Amino acid sequence: MSRRDALPEALLRPGEAQPVDFAVVIDFEATCEQDKSIQEPQEIIEFPAVLVDVRRGCTSSTFQRYVRPVWRPRLSQFCMELTGITQATVDNAQPFPSSLQGFVQWLEECGLDPNYVPSGQPEEPGSRGDEPMGLSRFVVVTHGNWDLGEMLPKQLGYESPAVRDSAPRCLTKWINLNTLFDYAYKAPIRECKPGSGLQKVLQFFGLSHSGRLHSGLDDSLSIAAVVVEMLSDGVRLAEVPQLCFLCQQT
Repeated sequence: MSRRDALPEALLRPGEAQPVDFAVVIDFEATCEQDKSIQEPQEIIEFPAVLVDVRRGCTSSTFQRYVRPVWRPRLSQFCMELTGITQATVDNAQPFPSSLQGFVQWLEECGLDPNYVPSGQPEEPGSRGDEPMGLSRFVVVTHGNWDLGEMLPKQLGYESPAVRDSAPRCLTKWINLNTLFDYAYKAPIRECKPGSGLQKVLQFFGLSHSGRLHSGLDDSLSIAAVVVEMLSDGVRLAEVPQLCFLCQQT
């Protein structure tokens, strides 16, 4: 299947605008061990984000904070080799609440409301729905559900109630790029295989990975590049009801 053979149902209708103005790509890195089950508590050690300007079809800003793990402060050799994050880097970083606060500040500096949550409903051509004029609509995009469906709730569970309450609402709903890609470029739907892998998706578009694999920021930049390609193909960056890829944290 060529890259232009996207399913018609996944494409914008004539005259239809994208339902969001921006996409925020997130790809956490966390503590890990080689050939072992996850050693709890597992903690986030890199919090990156990349802003994609949906209208212009390009990335426009990046955010990156390294995080000092509190419960298991020593990184395994495997973790350092996998992510490229050194012990000195996390030792000199602040704990997770500081990164979360920095992320909120970055969103605000980009003109985005950290508590904005997309409705996930299709937009009629020429309509902005019931949302206030001037509000920049955006959606968070991840490559899979692990980042916001598993790792973030786990991390927040280690934090104080005040930190949990301060988590921006925009992180409670996200697009799983794996599922959107499978829906848009593979048919019939019943033959789609979720989790196609970032490298396979990049290869599909003739792209190379940006920087180091398993670097949170580099992975986020690569995911953002995929988003830009899908936008150029006219893929709608919104909910696909048949697959429910707009995920929500419970």
